[in-house]
Amino acid sequence: MAGVTILWEDFQSALDQLQTELSQAIGAPKIPTVKWQDVGGLQEVKREILDTVQLPLEHPELLTLGLRRTGLLLYGPPGTGKTMLAKAVATECAMTFLR
Repeated sequence: MAGVTILWEDFQSALDQLQTELSQAIGAPKIPTVKWQDVGGLQEVKREILDTVQLPLEHPELLTLGLRRTGLLLYGPPGTGKTMLAKAVATECAMTFLR
């Protein structure tokens, strides 16, 4: 081991890699990487989601002015972009995506 130097960054890198592998092994939820611009079309839906989810998260003071928290339900046939839209919301709002 003579001449081997282990830096703090080496420990941090190993810890990050281990955490990622363990999270994947147990199926832990994560924040996806889909962005708003990855979702084609659906402008009206994006605007509704922005008003319902993202805006209150970014501006909590709006809740003191009478804006009420609400949820939303995405429904429709397979292949219409519901999951991608939900992932974009999770990414943009730094929320965990559960499937």
